[in-house]
Amino acid sequence: MTDVSRSAGSAATVHRRWRRGLAAILLVVAASAWQRSSTSPWGEATTAAGDRIEVSPIGLSGTDAAGGVHSCRWWPVDGDEDLCRASTSDAAMSRLRLAYPLLQIGFWLGMIALFLVVLRAPRRPILRVAATSTATACVAAGMYLAMRVTPAALDVLTGVSISFQMSGALLAWAGLGAALVSLLLQTAGD
Repeated sequence: MTDVSRSAGSAATVHRRWRRGLAAILLVVAASAWQRSSTSPWGEATTAAGDRIEVSPIGLSGTDAAGGVHSCRWWPVDGDEDLCRASTSDAAMSRLRLAYPLLQIGFWLGMIALFLVVLRAPRRPILRVAATSTATACVAAGMYLAMRVTPAALDVLTGVSISFQMSGALLAWAGLGAALVSLLLQTAGD
């Protein structure tokens, strides 16, 4: 074997290792962001009465005009029942309750994908790519449900505009971007 072919093979190996390492780091970022975003506030709204409400995939937190704090959760069901009272659409509330489990499934699949990338098991990338793709799809579905179904699912938010620009939503978007780049790195060849 000549020195040129040996150095070309060595450069390809180094490039592959860097790509795999970067894919793993991006999966750590994605999983961490998704885990943190599942309980953080995603959006906020102010009602006509002046109450401020923060929305997350697991519940609501509200501060009334007098400064009193109320909260409720649907994972697990707890807190102020009036704040979390479902609107007339039980189907919308059922879909909203799916957001948190989808985010958690995405997180755990992201962790599995991370271990598969780091351990390079199996040798063919199909399982690693499938785990990362499924994690990304679960988180995207959870994000869609958390952002699109929330106003229709809860009576207190009827007719109120919600701004989904708080840390939870931004973390979920950042994790989604990191997972997609990791997916591209994983499919670039091994």
